[in-house]
Amino acid sequence: MGGGFSFMHTTPTLGAWRWLPVASAAAVWVVMLALTLAPDLRRAAAERFPWMLEPLYHDWHVVRIGWQAHAAGVDPLASPELPYNYPRFALLGGRLGGAAVPPNVAGPLLAALFLATAVWVVRPATRGEAVLAALGVASPPVWLLLERGNLDAVVFIVLAPGLWFLARRAPGPLALLGGSGALFVAAALKLFPAVILVAAMAFWRGARLRWSLLLVVVFAAWLVASLDEVALIMQKTTRGLEPAYGRMQAGSRYVAEVITPRVPAAEAASTLSLLMRVSLVAWLAGAAIALAVGWRLRDRLVPVASEAHDRVFFWSGALLYAGTFLLGSNWSYRLVFLLLCVPFLWHARRVPALRPVATVGLAGIGLQLLAPFHLPLGPFLVHQATAWATGWLLLAGAAGLLAAGNETATASKAR
Repeated sequence: MGGGFSFMHTTPTLGAWRWLPVASAAAVWVVMLALTLAPDLRRAAAERFPWMLEPLYHDWHVVRIGWQAHAAGVDPLASPELPYNYPRFALLGGRLGGAAVPPNVAGPLLAALFLATAVWVVRPATRGEAVLAALGVASPPVWLLLERGNLDAVVFIVLAPGLWFLARRAPGPLALLGGSGALFVAAALKLFPAVILVAAMAFWRGARLRWSLLLVVVFAAWLVASLDEVALIMQKTTRGLEPAYGRMQAGSRYVAEVITPRVPAAEAASTLSLLMRVSLVAWLAGAAIALAVGWRLRDRLVPVASEAHDRVFFWSGALLYAGTFLLGSNWSYRLVFLLLCVPFLWHARRVPALRPVATVGLAGIGLQLLAPFHLPLGPFLVHQATAWATGWLLLAGAAGLLAAGNETATASKAR
């Protein structure tokens, strides 16, 4: 078994294969740098990959436009003429000098930091895991994230180390402050990471619980004072059928391609509205079942010999995926947060009783990360079914880990 790609070893073997994800990340970065420096190559790539936008690092250009407008005394979020659609908290980047950094410098730098963080997160322990990690680091959502230069990359870069600091055994005041600050920055930049702040109160104990409570109070106060921003962000945020994910995707595309060409517009709109309501009820019902199952099976997660931060990474990534799926429609670059779930599932596969469900979870994540963005309707609907099932499965695992927080921490210290 040691010479194959299996990751079912009781004693992990890796050797030189440990560098495979690093090589994959380096290759991605070199290609991004080439696209940055060679406009002709970029145009040729855009003809092959229709999801690419011009200019390169499109979303970073949007942020930079907001910084420049803010420096000129204009509120870019409130301005209907400007495409800026981020919380005003992100405008602090302009005050720190971000507007002076050209996108062709900021883009490759952001890509390098994200790829380094992703490689650090996945940390394979076997040859098979190294292969899968390399594929994940070079998956379509990663390409989309880096090509757009979206602030989700910044969220990933600050969130993963922040969770690691908080998960350390007996973290000191600086670790607690730094980790909590990182979580606040992530939530204030893109809002959806706030789900981690709430869940942390169920997982942590002692000083970390007190910091979590304080963090939730501070963020809630900030959010209440900024409610007008949420409405503006929702109004200005674009959505699409591909490349995107969420509970709305299957029904929206089915109506667009099957229903709309055959019936009057009013009837198609009514059908779409019905499917959106059904999708909301179905997702919430499945989520409730997943939470109940996770709670009942929480004791089975205790024997998993994983590091504390791998457990925290898992439930954070699972909640980010499940929560954004509930929102309805998200651009697929947000799927990169599924990488946080991978290390714990690798550890779980080494527990015989958990191997089948962990394998299914890894397969579901693999399908979400590696599937092409543009699929014919039939394969697209099948892929959407796996997306729903993956979300519920990961949510059940997150519920189990959150419910067994004390037990898993105790088991980790006992090893």
